[in-house]
Amino acid sequence: MMKKRQDCLEYNSAYTLIEVMLVLAIVSVVLIAAQRPLLEFHRIAVLEQQKEVLQGDFQRFLLLLKSELIQAGYALSSGSETAVEISTHSLVFKADRNRDGDVADTREKIAYRYDPETNVLSRKSGNSAYQTLIESIYDLKFEINPIKS
Repeated sequence: MMKKRQDCLEYNSAYTLIEVMLVLAIVSVVLIAAQRPLLEFHRIAVLEQQKEVLQGDFQRFLLLLKSELIQAGYALSSGSETAVEISTHSLVFKADRNRDGDVADTREKIAYRYDPETNVLSRKSGNSAYQTLIESIYDLKFEINPIKS
């Protein structure tokens, strides 16, 4: 009977509780050490994604502004830059949107406004309320550079 029990012990080679706990402790330390870089990588990825969205929104704004200025007849070298009112945080111009030949209607005024307190770029057409185009712009200034001949 004693011989049988010794044979059982020789063939039964399992891990002890202490060995399992030691392995779990080592794995826990490695995972904790890897957590900080992974979280930092995730934070950077989220910031880059937000930056891409903001750049796309800003490109759409610039295309819209260019299109509206061209449709209004304010080409880059047209000499009609005085018809555009520009301040540091706003851009206002008139466009013959109803194609009646005059720009005296209040509905034909287009305005872009940047609010530095809320970091929001808005657009207003005619008598309507301002519509938000882009949020989270940290700085934007409108200015005109004279064309040198």
